[in-house]
Amino acid sequence: SYGGMVALEVARQWLDDATAFSLRGLVLASTTPEPQTDAGRRATAQRRDTATRHSLQAELDASWPSMIDDSIDPDLAVAVRRLRDLNSAAAGLDALLNQLQAIDHRPDQRHTLAQLAANNVPVLILHGDNDKLAPVDHARRAFDTLRAHYDASSQPTIPFHFHTFPATGHLALQEREAPAADAISAWWRAASSTSS
Repeated sequence: SYGGMVALEVARQWLDDATAFSLRGLVLASTTPEPQTDAGRRATAQRRDTATRHSLQAELDASWPSMIDDSIDPDLAVAVRRLRDLNSAAAGLDALLNQLQAIDHRPDQRHTLAQLAANNVPVLILHGDNDKLAPVDHARRAFDTLRAHYDASSQPTIPFHFHTFPATGHLALQEREAPAADAISAWWRAASSTSS
C-alpha cells in the first residue's frame, strides 16, 4: 500500500538519523517492500488512463473489485467503498495520480526491513490472504527478511509478528476492523513489555 511505502521511508530516514525521533514500532498493513513489477506498472498505467480520460470516479469504480475480497459482507463492502470514495474525492485526481506515480517508482525497501530487524524495532505485518494488489507472498517475504536479520543475542523475544486475515483483500484494516485493532493492541502490549 501507499501508506506502508511512506511508513518504510520514514523508518529509513530514522535509521539514517536515529536522533531525529524515537521509532518504537512499525505496523505495515497490506504492504510490499519490493519495487514495482512490470505487471504492476501496467496496472497503474491503466488506472491513470481511466482517471485522466474519464474521471476519478470512473477509476474508483474500475479498481474497486481489486480492493476487497469477494466474500465480504455486502453492507460492510458498501461502507468501505463509501469511505474510500469520500477520501479519494477529498484528495482529488492529482493526489491519485501522484500516488500511482510514487508506487511505480517505489524503491526496494527490503534493506530498510533488514535494518529495522538489526535494530530490534518491533514490526507488525497485517495482510489479507486474498490481497490482489500486494499479494500475501510479498508480506511473507518481508517477514522472512525481518527474521533473517534479527539478532536474538540482544533481545531473546522476537519483536516481529505476521498476521493474515482470511477472506480479506487489500483493505484489511477496513475489511477486518475489529480483528485488526485487536491484533495491533496485542502486538503493541507485547512489544512494549519487551522493550521496557
